[in-house]
Amino acid sequence: MYLTIILLPLLSSIFSTNRKCGMIVGPILCILTMFFAAVFTLLLFYEVGINNSSVNLNLGSWVDFGPILIDWSFIFDALTVSMYLPIVIITFLILIYSNEYLGHDPHKSRFFSLLSLFAFTMLLLVSGDNLLLMFAGLWEGVGIVSWALVNFWYTRIAANQASLSALFLNKIGDYGFILALVLSIALFSDLSLATIFNLGSYINGDLLFLFTLSILIAAMAKSAMIGLHSWLPKAKEGPTSVSALLHSSTMVTAGVFLLIRISPLLEFSSTTLMIIIWLGSLGCLFGAATGLIINDLKGIIAYSTMSQLGYMIVAVGISQYNVALFHLITHAFFKSLLFLASGAVLHAVMDNQDIRKMGGLNIHLPYTYLVFLFGSLSLMAFPFTAGFYSKDFLLEILLVPNNFTHTIAYIFTLLGALLTSTYSARTKMIALLSRPLFQKSIVHYVKDSGMFMTIPLLILSVAAVIIGYITNEIFITSAMPSYFNSIFIHPDNIRILDAPNANSIMSLIPLLFLFILFTALIIKSPSLNNSSSIKDTANQISLNSTSNSSISNNHAISLINQEMSSPENNKVLIGVPMVNNLTILIHFNIFNHWFMHRILILSNYLYRYIDKGILETIGPTGFSRTFHFIGFLIELLATGNILNYALIIIFSILFIIILLFGFFI
Repeated sequence: MYLTIILLPLLSSIFSTNRKCGMIVGPILCILTMFFAAVFTLLLFYEVGINNSSVNLNLGSWVDFGPILIDWSFIFDALTVSMYLPIVIITFLILIYSNEYLGHDPHKSRFFSLLSLFAFTMLLLVSGDNLLLMFAGLWEGVGIVSWALVNFWYTRIAANQASLSALFLNKIGDYGFILALVLSIALFSDLSLATIFNLGSYINGDLLFLFTLSILIAAMAKSAMIGLHSWLPKAKEGPTSVSALLHSSTMVTAGVFLLIRISPLLEFSSTTLMIIIWLGSLGCLFGAATGLIINDLKGIIAYSTMSQLGYMIVAVGISQYNVALFHLITHAFFKSLLFLASGAVLHAVMDNQDIRKMGGLNIHLPYTYLVFLFGSLSLMAFPFTAGFYSKDFLLEILLVPNNFTHTIAYIFTLLGALLTSTYSARTKMIALLSRPLFQKSIVHYVKDSGMFMTIPLLILSVAAVIIGYITNEIFITSAMPSYFNSIFIHPDNIRILDAPNANSIMSLIPLLFLFILFTALIIKSPSLNNSSSIKDTANQISLNSTSNSSISNNHAISLINQEMSSPENNKVLIGVPMVNNLTILIHFNIFNHWFMHRILILSNYLYRYIDKGILETIGPTGFSRTFHFIGFLIELLATGNILNYALIIIFSILFIIILLFGFFI
């Protein structure tokens, strides 16, 4: 059963590309195989995760070179099967969703094949038991297949650029991983995770810091941490199904998983943990702030992914790996729900991604509006949703050790939570609740999606609400020792979360922020202060197909400021004009500005003053000019006067005699 879960997506990926399967049999084959993989995953989760029955499989030797022995070995512990849950289940739901979303695409079979192949590489990645196996066949495999998925519509220039951006930025992480491989061989003479973990505490602290820093660089690229994040919002150029998979449960979580996996090493490198805390805190705040100032629906959700990844990274930095894993799983479900719901919205409005040109979709897309609401509430950590349980635990545990780093991390993550609620409410109110701003010519086509797109949304909406309540006892408390056996936490960093650790006022701050936000938005909405404007606007937006009093009143009450949603006005938030100055965040790109631009400037300098300067002077150009000058001087001697020629002959003979005389002496 263990290898069956891994091989089923690979087999479906291979056979679905057969031209005899066509556009109907191939996708159905992928869906059925992923369904069986999901069933086996639930059984495996019960056996390994709940019953604490870890398994190691060794399929044979791969590399046998001197003291280095690398096997085809896989580990199935609580961490592995926990990652299996979002990967397999969400991939299965996305395949169902894509069957309708890409219903008339001529390359539909290729898409399903790539999606199944991507699931296969991710399953191998989280199951690998040595670094080389994780890197050579899995880490690189995830990068290559993600490039193909983002570039699925390869005739679009934007898709080409986005896929290359993801590929090149992840190459920086690959260099970090390669350095970790070299250091592992030098320090441990082995690439097996068990050997590395057993010897990690005996290694020199500086060398261990260098090794963990290399792993961190690899994780930074895959999880789009601040500095190497610019590929993440660009990846939205692929189909929405791809964004839902990459940004929720697979590629972006690979870096977080890698950090959790090497917890036995991170616990002995406090400097790396501190760097991780700062990276996560800044990424959380940066992603949330950027979500306020953009108007692209998928872009907002993409930056929210960066913000939520910041929470996971902070949890890793404070050695709460189980909390990071818990938020990773809850985030996978509500973020995939948000992306798929946004895909349903874009599918209805003819792929227009500007939220300022939407509006009124709660009338035309009631089911999509409902599931989008559930996803947004879970993202905002509304009480008793999935995001509330995982995020609340993280914010509370940050207050336990009273030191400067943890305090700053708490402030940043708390501000990130506030901004997350703000841009989530802004997006929902502009795109769904404001007056219709889309073209009237498409009004008859704006309707809820069909069964294949709606069923996954309903399942994910239920999961976004209840999965946190169902699984919090498994991931957080010590009642399930299997999760604490698959990770390592130094005794000095253990925090017991069975009882509240922070005082009640600090614990209620996020909830108070949430209610203050909703109150401010309601007060600032002119639709509640001007009854005549409600009536006029309601009459204006009531279309022939949906003209009834209940819908008009409901729509009018939920109006936001017209200036906020008007395409001609780019104000981003009522009552907070200062966020208009944050547009610089969109163009913040450390890789381009600090590396690529400086490299181009240096290259231009070397080209002008070295290549075309010194090297040309002492090289071919210099030789050419020298011989040309000598030839010019010799040409001056050809005067046509016999006396000048005689004089030159005499001086030449005297010169030869002097040379010979000096030679014989």
